[in-house]
Amino acid sequence: MLGHEKILIQKNYYPVTNSSNLLSFYHKDDPDRQVNVSVVDNKYKVSFALSDNAVHYATYFDTQLQANEYLDYILKTHI
Repeated sequence: MLGHEKILIQKNYYPVTNSSNLLSFYHKDDPDRQVNVSVVDNKYKVSFALSDNAVHYATYFDTQLQANEYLDYILKTHI
C-alpha cells in the first residue's frame, strides 16, 4: 500500500495520524473526503467518499491483493 500512499499525497491527501486503519487519508480541502483501508472480520474493507462527499462507499475483499487492485482502480478513475 506504499505506492497508494504516494499517489494520495500527490492528489493532495494527508495521512490520518491517529488511525488504526491499514491506510487512512483525508483531502486537504475537505477532511470528510477520506480514503480508508481496514480489516473487518478478517476481510479487507476499502472505503472512499463518493463525488458529492456526503456518502462513503465501502466494499469488502477476501485478500489484500484484491483490496490493492481495487484501490488502484479507484485512485485512477475516481479520486
